[in-house]
Amino acid sequence: MSTSRIKSVLDTAATLDLIETNFQVLEQEIYTFRPSDENGSPTTDLGPPTAGTFEQDDVWRDAAGALWRCTAAGSPGSWTQVHAPVADVTSLSPGPFGMLVVGCDGLLYRSDGAAWQPMTLATAGGSVSGDLSCGGSLDVVGTVTGEAYYVGSDQVLGARVTGWTAPTGTADRTAFDTESASVTDLARRLKALIDDLFSHGLIGS
Repeated sequence: MSTSRIKSVLDTAATLDLIETNFQVLEQEIYTFRPSDENGSPTTDLGPPTAGTFEQDDVWRDAAGALWRCTAAGSPGSWTQVHAPVADVTSLSPGPFGMLVVGCDGLLYRSDGAAWQPMTLATAGGSVSGDLSCGGSLDVVGTVTGEAYYVGSDQVLGARVTGWTAPTGTADRTAFDTESASVTDLARRLKALIDDLFSHGLIGS
């Protein structure tokens, strides 16, 4: 880090202003900022960089003014969006899948890769039109209704599979030895699994 940009706050009447400026300098030095006009050539691309080598916590500003933070160093590394710019989505080309912008109409829009889709959320009830992508944790109080849950591009949860009838008898969730387990032991573990899937709503009658 270059210390030449840090100004002395001694013997000056503008101590508070200089302290604020010094903190801004420290933030810029600690978190490398990679602006859209890097190397004097403004980027015309939306989204994080697709080429070059970056360190973790580098920040990139794309052509729309969206800010992206590098979460894993590499070429080009892994990125997550940390700021949604205000833009006219009627004239802005769709960004990469999951990119967020605030439209001039005040609505939040999300790119599905082909078009900007409006997202509407309310404090008491509400809905999201299209897919919802979260780059971190998403806390929900209440009920979420949807068609499927994906991790990346892989569907891990979908609609309930019906046609099942809950087995009768004894369920057992304790450990067992695969070399000596009886048919009864396996049947009881299978019943426990089916009961739990019923309880979670993944399968049903």
